Amino acid sequence: MSKLSQTAVYTYLIPVICLICSYFVLGEKLTVWSAGGAFLVLFGLVLSQLDSSVLKKKFLKA
Repeated sequence: MSKLSQTAVYTYLIPVICLICSYFVLGEKLTVWSAGGAFLVLFGLVLSQLDSSVLKKKFLKA
């Protein structure tokens, strides 16, 4: 993984880290919307880091 893609991963993880810190440090409530947003961010990061050939084999069984 190149330095640029590593930086992008860390950039997209900032909202998730802020959500976790605000829950533990500030005592804010974890809502369904914030948990859903964190899930979507993490799911998008996983998808973006997968190799495209793996996706082709898995989803385009032709």
